[in-house]
This record gives sequence, structure tokens and C-alpha cells, in this order.
Amino acid sequence: IILDEAGVKFFLEMCQGLQLTDFRIRNIRVRSVTGVGFYMPMGKIKGTLSSTFLMVDGEKVATGSYRFTWSASYVDRNLLLLLTGQNVEPFDLLFRELYAISEEVNLSQQLTLGGAAGRLSPNHSSTVARRLINPKYTLVSGS
Repeated sequence: IILDEAGVKFFLEMCQGLQLTDFRIRNIRVRSVTGVGFYMPMGKIKGTLSSTFLMVDGEKVATGSYRFTWSASYVDRNLLLLLTGQNVEPFDLLFRELYAISEEVNLSQQLTLGGAAGRLSPNHSSTVARRLINPKYTLVSGS
């Protein structure tokens, strides 16, 4: 998960509200990215991360105005676009760029959880194992 710098606070509040344990967050990696600054005579204006998309295994992308909230699911009118094939490439490139410039958010430390359970290596299915050794995913695998 790559969040805007301001969104990290809200994400951590959500995790605390759900009372997540170290065991439950062991496979979640969160990173934070800051917007580009623009200096003006009255001070610096910070940009924000406005891109919202969900990439699944580098093969599918869900994007649009839809948000993963209760009101978006039941009340609001939204657009959700599912892309596959060559349409995924621009999102893959954007994700890689954001990942490269982002900083790690240590959930165990931020949520004051013990770190032992989060260090266990999960058992991967053969499909996931093949993806982990695929050079395309080397940027996001590992520690």
C-alpha cells in the first residue's frame, strides 16, 4: 500500500480501531510518499498523491472514482473500471515510480506491536512463488 504522507495518520487510526495484531498485518507493507513542493513568497505548498488504483498481481488494475468506503458502496454514484492486458502497463510504471520514491512505514512500530510474528516467512502457493521469482516483481518482494 502506498499512501500520501497525510493519509498515513488515518490509515494507522483505522488499524488501531480494528485492533489489528502483528499476526494480521504481517503480510502488509505500507509506504509513504510526499508530494512535490512548490515554493511561493508566502511559503511552501505541498502536493498530494491523488492517484487511486488497485493493482492485482501486476495483471489487473481497478481504477476510477470508487473508494473503498461504506458510502461509496451503498449511497454514492461511482465509476469502477477494470483494466487488463497492455492497459496495465502505465499503472505498473506509476506504481514502480511511487515505490522507488516512497519511504517504509513500520506498522509494528507505529502501532506499538511486538515484531516477532511479523518476521515469519509465509508459505506461498506455487503460483505466488512463481511470481516472487519473476524479475517483474523483484522491486516489491523481499524486506
